[in-house]
Amino acid sequence: MDILELIQTAQNDDDFCKCALQIYNINDTENKDIIASAFRQRAIYLLDRGVIFSANILLIYNFFINLEQDDRFLKYADNVLSQLNGDVSLELKVKLICFATILFILSGRCDFALRFMLFNLICSPLVVTVPIFNFIQFLETFLYYNNIPMSLILDIQREALSIDNFSKLDD
Repeated sequence: MDILELIQTAQNDDDFCKCALQIYNINDTENKDIIASAFRQRAIYLLDRGVIFSANILLIYNFFINLEQDDRFLKYADNVLSQLNGDVSLELKVKLICFATILFILSGRCDFALRFMLFNLICSPLVVTVPIFNFIQFLETFLYYNNIPMSLILDIQREALSIDNFSKLDD
């Protein structure tokens, strides 16, 4: 099955994660816009059916850099952000941060997505549970394989832990 068929038949998050993995491994720059368009279209289809994307979808990050912006995903991101600002558990907060990050990537705002994710994770009081530990390991791999420069991570950390932001953090 080729990548476009795989995308068009995705029915849930697991199927969509398989598509993201295929996109991560793809070297086809000639059909990049076609593949991205199909992936975005299927994402809208799945979002409209209530599918919540897991962190594995972050694999699309490099593929979506420098693609046209698609504002359709911003309404979904706004909805996720409104839930993020509520009283939610730490594990749910991390999932919502990932979900919003994926939506920002799909909207073509990859730099903003990365900054948003790292800033919010740095500002979160991460108590290490098994799911959080697994996510941190995934994040470390994500940053490494996407060649995210340490200088960028340190800039985001410096911003997140500035006096203005640090004084607003919960205990």
